[in-house]
Amino acid sequence: MVTRHRLKLIARYLASECTEQERHEVELWVNSDQKNKRMFDSLQAIWELSGRKSEAGSSKHAITGLRLKLKDAETSRRRYEDDRFKIYRIIPHKRTGNNLSPTIITQIAAVLIVLVSTLYVVNYVKKMASEIKNRTVKPTARFEEVFTKTGQQATLRFSDGTQVLLNSASRLRYADYPDGSRQFYLNGEAYFEVVHSDFRPLIVRTAHAVIRDVGTKFDVKSWRDDGQTQVTVAEGEVIVHPDNRPQNDTAIVVHGQFTTVKDDGTLLPPRYTNVYQTIAWIDGKLVFKNEPMRSVLKQLNRRYGLICFIEDTSLLSKTITATFEKGESPKEILDIIALSLNLSYRTSNDSVLFVPTKSNSM
Repeated sequence: MVTRHRLKLIARYLASECTEQERHEVELWVNSDQKNKRMFDSLQAIWELSGRKSEAGSSKHAITGLRLKLKDAETSRRRYEDDRFKIYRIIPHKRTGNNLSPTIITQIAAVLIVLVSTLYVVNYVKKMASEIKNRTVKPTARFEEVFTKTGQQATLRFSDGTQVLLNSASRLRYADYPDGSRQFYLNGEAYFEVVHSDFRPLIVRTAHAVIRDVGTKFDVKSWRDDGQTQVTVAEGEVIVHPDNRPQNDTAIVVHGQFTTVKDDGTLLPPRYTNVYQTIAWIDGKLVFKNEPMRSVLKQLNRRYGLICFIEDTSLLSKTITATFEKGESPKEILDIIALSLNLSYRTSNDSVLFVPTKSNSM
């Protein structure tokens, strides 16, 4: 289900009138799920097919484009393709009776429903584009991008002394904006050591939150499949507020504290934590303290590329407390996890299956 807010963002995106933050939000949504990507690809193709340079808010060109595609049909079922978007026309065969078969009626109804729904969505998206057409779009600088694969880490050093360490399976885009700010867009985890400047503020954006440096060292963890952003401050302080929320909905997080922004925009109050455990990944360690098995398996995938399955899903909520030093092999880690939860496991290439260990009957 595409919400009104999402359609408005897509309209801005397709009209090339969105801000960098909105563009980032649309791309995060598109890449987070295959269904989302298929929906966006269809909308983009329909947008082009219906005449995006026509007057916004009108479905006339969309209808004309669709009719032209259907007009040339010569077979009972012929497929038309316009890049990623596919249109199907079903023409029933002649029958001696007066009624169509239930199957043909169902097929025709399905096609009509899709076409009517599609034209409505196109009209709505174009209407949103019309509403935002005359708004000023903030200019953006040229972005640089760096990403890490499974098991990799990267270090970025900037001319002012600021340093960013990027964790495994993470992606970071960054640029200097015309207003002097340094802006980072993160999907994954990164540790920032910032040389603060009142004239060049540093801002980190994720799918859920905006983090503003106040002179500090801090960790941001925000993978899409986690459904939240966690910010932990090792030194100094940062200002955190949920994305797409009023600026007064903020939290000041100081040394030794962390806060979490949920995917629904909920901002949890800052709490004190063991910062060492949070940033232990910088030294190549894995530290789990009462960590749910579900989270542990995700981290094993990001660090070692292991695709983990578990026979009894109720075990995903079980917690693990353990510290793994740099250099420990995946097998050593799997052995300890299995022992902790009374499990056994089988491996095949990069796949791991955990199964409960059956106790011997007396």
